[in-house]
Amino acid sequence: MPVMTYHEIAKMRGISLPSARKYAQKKNWRRELGNDGQARIIIPDDIDIVVPAPEPKPEVVPGPTVEALLEEKINGLKELGYDVEEPVQTQVQLAHVAVANGDLTFYAAHWVPLAVPL
Repeated sequence: MPVMTYHEIAKMRGISLPSARKYAQKKNWRRELGNDGQARIIIPDDIDIVVPAPEPKPEVVPGPTVEALLEEKINGLKELGYDVEEPVQTQVQLAHVAVANGDLTFYAAHWVPLAVPL
């Protein structure tokens, strides 16, 4: 027996969601609650249904990596005449303390909030 949500029934029949609920109630189809909280309607086998094909997912184009963005920022600072040392990795807590103490002037992961003078 096929199982569908009210949304799937509405989409399949080209009707509104309230109409799909009424239709299922009128046909006396059994209803169960899914783990996600949505009602699942159990369609009897003698009913011919046409399940629409799933919509294709849009192609995801990966963006630049964190390293590439950091390298771009470093190159920009060098072009402006800044003396930029090689980046080092540290723990987040240590980096925030270092910025607060003035030992560190730039933390790439949280640079926006830390770049604003208090």
